[in-house]
Amino acid sequence: GLPTGEAAEIASRCAKPGIINGSGTLPTALSRLFLQGRGTSEEVNLLAKAIAVAPDLILGPIKRRACACVQLPRGVCEIIAKRPLFGLEDELESLVRSVLQQGAKADADHIFDLAVACDLQPLDDVLRPVVQAWLVQHGVGPETAATAASRLSDVNVHWVKRPLTDAILADEPSAEMLQDFADKLGLDAVQLFAPMLHRRLLDWHCPADVARIIAERAAALDSPECLNGVLFAKHPSSEQFATLCGRVGCASPMQQMLVSWLAAHGVESPEGIVRAAAERQDALLHISGACEGSALPAPAIASALLRSYLPHEIQQWGITAEEAQQLATKHCELDGTTRVARIAGRLVLGGDGDLDDVAELAALAGVDAHATLLKPILIHALSFHCVGDVGKIVEVAEAALEKPVCRGLVARIGLQGGLEVNGLRRLLELCGLPMSALEVASPSPVSSVRTIDPDPWNAPVMELPASEGMAGVPSQTPTDG
Repeated sequence: GLPTGEAAEIASRCAKPGIINGSGTLPTALSRLFLQGRGTSEEVNLLAKAIAVAPDLILGPIKRRACACVQLPRGVCEIIAKRPLFGLEDELESLVRSVLQQGAKADADHIFDLAVACDLQPLDDVLRPVVQAWLVQHGVGPETAATAASRLSDVNVHWVKRPLTDAILADEPSAEMLQDFADKLGLDAVQLFAPMLHRRLLDWHCPADVARIIAERAAALDSPECLNGVLFAKHPSSEQFATLCGRVGCASPMQQMLVSWLAAHGVESPEGIVRAAAERQDALLHISGACEGSALPAPAIASALLRSYLPHEIQQWGITAEEAQQLATKHCELDGTTRVARIAGRLVLGGDGDLDDVAELAALAGVDAHATLLKPILIHALSFHCVGDVGKIVEVAEAALEKPVCRGLVARIGLQGGLEVNGLRRLLELCGLPMSALEVASPSPVSSVRTIDPDPWNAPVMELPASEGMAGVPSQTPTDG
């Protein structure tokens, strides 16, 4: 978090032979700080003394960044950043470690005591703004978030410090933890869970009317733990999403979400692609259903049925017998989840899809994986993350898709929403292109999602006309089934 000039000066001092190869504990401190993610303020002090700079020149920005990460107001961040470490080692240390150490988190008790030591009001200046900002960030309406924050008082604050630390300061919530938090503040948990789930469903390209119904019903369930796998998991699966939809009596809208995801990533005619994949999948489902109860293993069943039952379908689909057998084998080996739903879950929900998922979707749909799917997806991602003319972006995308060695980078950039300066340089190097071809526009880009209202829960819902549905694909409208 240091300004560029100061960071460069400190880095040049650290790189001197006397520092890097110094004696005593200094090399160990450097390794812990910069290589291992295990640094402490004590090691920052040791480094500052060795390179002859004031410790707060380094610790000040670290404290400021830590305060910003837990969403403290800017004025409070500045007060704490300027507060000397002396006498507040324990309180400030948890903040410092939350930046320097992987997996470390700030502690509500320490932040409370730190606010007192800095002559701040712990509730009004620190804890209430943190709670309100976190709830708004996760989709809760500003009024509801303000009400929740206002319920924090001197009487109950000691009871909610643990969920404050684990759920909000560390941003690792669970449904049970937030339920307990809501109960202690006298809030209706539905007011918290429904907007949060609604926001996440919209991020996943779920139709707004369907998202609202699922969110309302899920938030009203007696057992909130079923929300954990969808609402709070880092990489939800299609099975977890389907289970939640089943619990609330809704048909899973995964196919519609996949259509919207493909469209948002630059793919043309996404409805036709998903429809074709679903139709071919249904044919394979018929195969596995026809041999249910057979003692033969799934690959043998798939092979026998494809030889005797589907020769004309294979020819009609335009894929080889070997490809069809592989698809049938994969399908027969799955338990209860269709292939299209599994692919959609990895691409749309989990953000951890890979090139095999795209290749399988293309094979099911009978389209060219590179030309129809991967090329527009990669061009869209590079256009979103990079600065450069369209011609250069297309050139980089085409070159990357021709190089098998670029598979990992293509998946990370196009499907997983991640691109850093070093990753772009490596991609250009592997493609044999100059470093000046493109440059990253943002240091820490995230996956592009549909732009939504700051408070989508309270926004009016627009009903989609029937003509905008997917012809040939069963309706995904929730039912009371």
